[in-house]
Amino acid sequence: MSANIGHTLLDQETEEYRRSRTTEHLHAVSGSAWRSAP
Repeated sequence: MSANIGHTLLDQETEEYRRSRTTEHLHAVSGSAWRSAP
């Protein structure tokens, strides 16, 4: 039971980390494209 809960919490943290990294990547890509645009 406790192991299952720990696994669920780990999955949630991984999902949040992945989502935050994706957001940073999108901001970086759109930011560089925006600056290079005339």
